Amino acid sequence: MEEGVFDLVARLARLAAFALAACGLFLIFLDVGRTTEPSRLRRSAANMWKTLGATPIAEAPVLAVSAALRSFDRFVVYWFEQSERNVATAGAFTLLVFVAMPFAALLNWLRGGSPTLIVIMLASIVGLLILAALSELKRFPVAAKILAPILFATVFLGIPSYVFVSLTDRALNIPIAHGALTSLLIVPLLYLVCHSAILLGAGAYGAPVTSLGATTFRRVATLFVAFLPAAYLATFGALLLWHVIVPELPEPSTWRSLIFVVVSTALAAATAVHLVTTRGGRTQSPIGLLSRLVIGAVLAAVFTGIIALFGGMPADGPRTLAFLPFAIPAILILIVGSAILAKAVLALVQVAVSGEPVSERPYRVAGLLALVLAAGAGWAAAAL
Repeated sequence: MEEGVFDLVARLARLAAFALAACGLFLIFLDVGRTTEPSRLRRSAANMWKTLGATPIAEAPVLAVSAALRSFDRFVVYWFEQSERNVATAGAFTLLVFVAMPFAALLNWLRGGSPTLIVIMLASIVGLLILAALSELKRFPVAAKILAPILFATVFLGIPSYVFVSLTDRALNIPIAHGALTSLLIVPLLYLVCHSAILLGAGAYGAPVTSLGATTFRRVATLFVAFLPAAYLATFGALLLWHVIVPELPEPSTWRSLIFVVVSTALAAATAVHLVTTRGGRTQSPIGLLSRLVIGAVLAAVFTGIIALFGGMPADGPRTLAFLPFAIPAILILIVGSAILAKAVLALVQVAVSGEPVSERPYRVAGLLALVLAAGAGWAAAAL
């Protein structure tokens, strides 16, 4: 069993080495001839290397982690803030709530399934019409204030949750490869539920909960909810990976294991991200960053223990699930290591081409870094 795990890791390392090498050679090829291309990507890459070159090596990990966290916060704000400010989110809401779910409910009913979802949808439509009439006539304002949150919770939380639970229950009772593919179709429903929960939280507190200036509880709660869809997909992916490693063992595809793994993974990710973030999105000093990463890894170990003790999995169950809480701490540590390595590569390039600013060849520097990473991945594959 252990040999199978190491063999899979070695194959993944070899694949990463080939991909990084190809990417590195391509980036170097882009900078073979002198170019004056004023593209936005080139300017961004040049500014990144210029900033990194002016940063002391001890501060490079802080700079890299800060940039990664700012990008993540922009992602959370974009996909989990008020939907009317985001065309993509509004479109996803409309497609799921008013097209996909009614069509699926009607199809299920016509095939002999339960009419419960159809009844709930029809009742919601009647409620929306009543609310529109009350708002237009400006009558019974108290009833309108009570009816509005009830309809919102029903349409954007209750119905998607009902469909999500039904489809997940089906995904847990089919072959794991089919379940992993099905999870890709189910996860938009979980995203809708999570987004609606954040909107309800923002409405209850009167301010967006995604704000970096929020209290610790609200910040971690928002991050936790935002991480849930990714943790859901990662859980099915880990089950599929374990099935590839050891196909003869059964997968513990139960609601109990799924809930413990998804919740523990999302909590570990939320606490790790919050630990390395301070007010304004800046990280601590290098020593503070390192200590917070260690604390995040320790907490991930605690969540792994919770999965092992209470997840309801057999002793020879999929070990890939146990490593999921370490995903975000591991990514942050990888960013720290990559920043130090990038600083070293940049210093070597500056010595080699002392007559030309490195920022004039940003793709070449990135390509050299990719080749160094490819060499490291190749060495790891050979060692395994």
